[in-house]
Amino acid sequence: EKGRVATDLAQRELNELLESPYWDMVQDSEGYQLMKQKTTSDFCIFKSSFETNKNAQSVFEYLNTITNTRRWGKNVKSIVKKHEEHDLRILYVQFKSTFPLSAREVVLAERFFEKEGNYYILGRSIEAPEVPMEKHCVRGFLRMHAYQVIPLEEQKCKVNYIIDMDPAGNMTPKLKEKFERNIADNLKSNFTLSS
Repeated sequence: EKGRVATDLAQRELNELLESPYWDMVQDSEGYQLMKQKTTSDFCIFKSSFETNKNAQSVFEYLNTITNTRRWGKNVKSIVKKHEEHDLRILYVQFKSTFPLSAREVVLAERFFEKEGNYYILGRSIEAPEVPMEKHCVRGFLRMHAYQVIPLEEQKCKVNYIIDMDPAGNMTPKLKEKFERNIADNLKSNFTLSS
């Protein structure tokens, strides 16, 4: 139940962010865009968009495969499915440590569905006292991670990805921004590597 509440909240926030005019362009090249938006806190939200010559449903299925650790970036150590029912699952994701920082981990609810011809994967952290924190890890808070896959033609689609995460712990705002940006910036390489 708490997983569905969390992903419902993520869906409402996603709709607002996709329509927001306050994105600042960071990179724009070869059908790929990376944008960021400053929030009222010290954090930025990142959005990446990429057009690929692939069928929208096959892209959705590729992104929806939890063994595909690349969708979270090259610094992912492991993804463990804790529970799944219908269109909702609970995941534990651990990121590798990068000196001098400790490893990060998140426990999130993730929902995957089709709506009005588009495909979505929405995730948000949940309280999970039943999942003990790993030794030497810092538990971050994922406000949102969301994929939107939009069919353009039979063999072409656009993918939007939004990441809003507080890695927590003793990280400067600059390092936190870099942590998020690396995840968002992974979108293009996902499809370059999967070709």
